[in-house]
Amino acid sequence: MAVDIVDLIRLEFPCPVCGKRYPIPLAQVLLSQDMMHEGCAARAEEECPPDFFARLLDRGTILTFQQGWQALQDQAAAAGGALLIETPNDSSDEPDFA
Repeated sequence: MAVDIVDLIRLEFPCPVCGKRYPIPLAQVLLSQDMMHEGCAARAEEECPPDFFARLLDRGTILTFQQGWQALQDQAAAAGGALLIETPNDSSDEPDFA
């Protein structure tokens, strides 16, 4: 099963009002950029969270990352394998190859 990496990767970003840190999925940044491109009518950033999210990261860089991940998944599948995303809690289950 193919994984869309932009659904899994988060940008942890501080709220400019309260200072708390919140994870924003890269997919949300891309969606916000699409909304702005299609003509969101908000006049100010405070009126439109997509306007704020859209400016966090470069769209081309996110898309290049997404395409690179897809290419790696395709290569792994062609070799009979699959890419896995390891979380810090998963590392204890890994065999020691050293």
